[in-house]
Amino acid sequence: MIDPWEAEAAGSASTAEVSASTRGGGVAFRERMATRRGDRPRMVVTLKADIPGIDPFLADAAHPVSMRGVVSVEGIVSRARVSGTLSLFAEGEREAMSYAMHFVDDDGRRWQLSGVKTVRSRNPLELLIGLTTLRAELSLADAAAGPKETQRFVLSIGARDLVRLGASLRGSGPTSARRLRAVARFGSFFTAATLRRR
Repeated sequence: MIDPWEAEAAGSASTAEVSASTRGGGVAFRERMATRRGDRPRMVVTLKADIPGIDPFLADAAHPVSMRGVVSVEGIVSRARVSGTLSLFAEGEREAMSYAMHFVDDDGRRWQLSGVKTVRSRNPLELLIGLTTLRAELSLADAAAGPKETQRFVLSIGARDLVRLGASLRGSGPTSARRLRAVARFGSFFTAATLRRR
């Protein structure tokens, strides 16, 4: 028989945990990255980024962002579910953004998809290219499957998808004021972190 006092304590602890993880309101956005149309094999990744709480996000040195979506890789998989984490302007790291994701293909094989975006200049054009270009690596995650072969891709966010990314930025929280403040704090963090990188 479940002790009602223990159940209540567990419920309170769970509520406190959720409250801590969503403190300050959340932020979400969508991004689409793809290789150039002439590149083979072709890869397209469409992701939804989710930051449940802006306070814990800013307090964590890795600035982690939960990512999930779909990935298509010519010759490997079409529209497989992909998930993982984006580390956004992690403290002490040279890369502006580091992605670590995984997916399973139609044959049940597990793949690792990782990549980085790097900012090397404050020149506006080079800055934009750095923030919208992902140098990615794809490899089988199962060591028993044989020698580990890595495929490399260069994906980018096109002009149209960049506009859609900006338009997709949304705040979450119980009030419109909290939602707007979360987005403003995220924007301020992103701008300041970008200008510190080179």
